[in-house]
Amino acid sequence: IAAIGNLSNWLAEEVIEANGRALAPGFIDVHTHDDTHVIRSPQMLPKITQGVTTVIVGNCGISASPVALKGEPPDPMNLLGERDA
Repeated sequence: IAAIGNLSNWLAEEVIEANGRALAPGFIDVHTHDDTHVIRSPQMLPKITQGVTTVIVGNCGISASPVALKGEPPDPMNLLGERDA
């Protein structure tokens, strides 16, 4: 966002005619389990292609905080993915 308010005196470099179309800002995905996905694939193409520009991680009391596990991740930590070898 470059400016807010009365922009009637501003000139645009590009004008996009959007009559009859829906315009929405980027969507916020407030409940994801993308904690490790955002680390492994930070471009997050599956989300971007759906219009999601922000994801909230660390839900359900779990996150990708460094941890040393002796076995497979227990519920609900297994929602973050399989244990790395």
